[in-house]
Amino acid sequence: MTSELLELEGTWEEILAQSAKFADRRVRVIVLADEEPLKSTEDCFRQGWHEAMTGETVPLSELWEGIDAAIEMMQSLPETLQQQVAEYLKEYIADLKDELQWDESFKKTQPQLVAAAQRAKQEIAEGKAQEMRLNEL
Repeated sequence: MTSELLELEGTWEEILAQSAKFADRRVRVIVLADEEPLKSTEDCFRQGWHEAMTGETVPLSELWEGIDAAIEMMQSLPETLQQQVAEYLKEYIADLKDELQWDESFKKTQPQLVAAAQRAKQEIAEGKAQEMRLNEL
């Protein structure tokens, strides 16, 4: 006969306060390491973005090697944190796709941008350009 597993998480004092409910039952205790508080999704994204922009990344082939361990780690989190991680990953991937689209757009328009910059330089040199007074707009 298989009984339903019940997972509790809290401080030792919080778990002990419920000890009467579990008298004469088998239990497993896992003591979690002290950890720094989780960073916000925004902070994690900023750090990831910085690493991506500065080339401080790990090759994708290496990331796939550790994906099973990452999934196991994620599954060991409480469900609410699993949902947060999943949402973060969805947003992160969507942002990466968006960035790839921008990069592709810039690559396609690079010759036009260079030509426009050259025209602007030429117009400045010929005295045809006027200073933009943004505070007067």
